[in-house]
Amino acid sequence: MTLSDRSEARCEVLRAVLAERSLAAAAIGPGPLAQWLLDRPLDWRGAPDLQPPDRLWLLPVDGPLAAFGAAQPGAPALTADGLRSCVEAPGRIAVAGFPSAASLGELRRAWPDADWTAGDDLADRLRAIKEPDELSGLRRAAELTDECLLAVVRELRPGQTMRGVELEIEFRGRRLGAEAVSFPPFCGFMHPPFGPAEGITNVPTDWPLRQGTAVCFDVGFVVEGWCSDWGRSVHVGPAPAETKAAYRALCESVADAVAAIRPGETRACDVYPMIERGLDRRGFGDDLRRRLGDSRIVGHSIGVEVHERPWLGPSSEEPLLPGMVLAIEPKLWRPGAYYLRLEEIVHLGESGAEFLTRFPHDLFEL
Repeated sequence: MTLSDRSEARCEVLRAVLAERSLAAAAIGPGPLAQWLLDRPLDWRGAPDLQPPDRLWLLPVDGPLAAFGAAQPGAPALTADGLRSCVEAPGRIAVAGFPSAASLGELRRAWPDADWTAGDDLADRLRAIKEPDELSGLRRAAELTDECLLAVVRELRPGQTMRGVELEIEFRGRRLGAEAVSFPPFCGFMHPPFGPAEGITNVPTDWPLRQGTAVCFDVGFVVEGWCSDWGRSVHVGPAPAETKAAYRALCESVADAVAAIRPGETRACDVYPMIERGLDRRGFGDDLRRRLGDSRIVGHSIGVEVHERPWLGPSSEEPLLPGMVLAIEPKLWRPGAYYLRLEEIVHLGESGAEFLTRFPHDLFEL
């Protein structure tokens, strides 16, 4: 099959990963790894029953990438004999993506004695570094999300429901050019008094919005194959002084942490304590710890999947490198007072970080 120069280079790098893990091949169904490897958008997010049942790519550790069935125009049929012609004595084979049951059946018939292992993480570290054109795609996704939510927030009015606002978010995002949502939009209403920490919302989805209600958003779109992940809080009507101070502290602490990231030196696990220290200085650190608990995860990488590695938590000691794009999402909770969330998409450059999301922080009281 004909590949772009970048796709050829990625195949070569992935073959090195296969050799390092003592794998004979990777069988790759539609999904994020295939999209990254082929260096082009793929339709893999839709309903499984609407996808061709025979799309599969096979990358041997010592051979070229092969396409089968509907994976490539003119590709040979997906059969056990065809698969064996690429890899004779497989040993261990990694399976990645979302291969159909029919594809998995042919793989088992081709190599009934193979040692199968999961392979979705084969290129995680490689995919974390975004090329300039990939960064442009993520930037467009962030800009579309900002534009969509700016309009939705400015139109929030008493009488609207959570369900209605969530539908409007998706409709408006698609009208702006998104081909899908990264996940179902979330718009949560919280009317005082707030309940226990387990409950993000405390009203039914058909409850009409009224003055004095806090609203939090968690929204993501897919634009040209790239995901966004966006979060904000607003308050309908005047907000209590402590709530405004907490949200300001959250925004400032995230901005300070992002400014302090040193690509190549700062580790993924360092981001939580950086944000925590900023909130402690401003008097709101307990609210962060109360909401996140022992997980202490304040974000993740983002790309063709909305959640990619590394996660920004205590178990991720890998360095944050130039070219990474992160979604940073701390949350504050004070029982009986407020639940506040903020999620920013941030690109790490050679000399520092830049925000791809630019929704105004001062748009809080409506």
